[in-house]
Amino acid sequence: MGIVTFAPAFSARAVPATVRIYLALALAAVMGAQISAGQVVHCSGPGSYVMAIFAELAFGAVIGFGLSLLFEAVRFAGEALDMQIGLSQATALDPATENQTAIISRTYYFMALVIFLQLDGHHWLLAGLNRSFELIPIGAATYQAGVAKLMINLVGSIFSVGLRLAAPVMAAIFLTDLAFGFIARVVPQMNVFLVGIPAKLLVGLAVLSVSAPLLLYTVIQLVSDLKHYVGLFVRLMAGA
Repeated sequence: MGIVTFAPAFSARAVPATVRIYLALALAAVMGAQISAGQVVHCSGPGSYVMAIFAELAFGAVIGFGLSLLFEAVRFAGEALDMQIGLSQATALDPATENQTAIISRTYYFMALVIFLQLDGHHWLLAGLNRSFELIPIGAATYQAGVAKLMINLVGSIFSVGLRLAAPVMAAIFLTDLAFGFIARVVPQMNVFLVGIPAKLLVGLAVLSVSAPLLLYTVIQLVSDLKHYVGLFVRLMAGA
């Protein structure tokens, strides 16, 4: 349930809650059928049983939320591009988050999700979850300082990955602003603001079309990071 609630592709709000609940129950049934008695911590009473349930919910939520932060880097890159190009005011409702988002940000995020599914990233996520039951008995997950540190590193990666993805367009827009600054000094009579806004839009979209393959390479790297971080989360919660 924690994975389905927070993980990318599974947690889309456009999917009805009933469908997500049935999906979580189906995944639990399939994975639970493969768990042996040695992979379950003995519960001495109802209180310890409830604690084990909440521990497993938190385990899935931590992994799902941590991996969703990787995709926030793509969304952050799109928002930075919308701001630089001048499309930040052209917002529309994003059904995945139920928030108002700009055009490039929404497009980048949905394209990243499609590439993620095409690369079978969701399969790697479920495989890592299934593998976790072999390393961590049910109800025995530990939450140490390393988990919080890893979350902080993932939050920092939002800005680093997002800025690298948006760097070509941001550099082109900066050079365009610099060029219009020189023009304004040489030809003071020219209204650079009137000409600069559509020029920045054209330059930004042109460079964006050329640098579009960067999104593919970025998502491929994110899927590779997903495999690494799932294993790292499991090892940290196993107390390794």
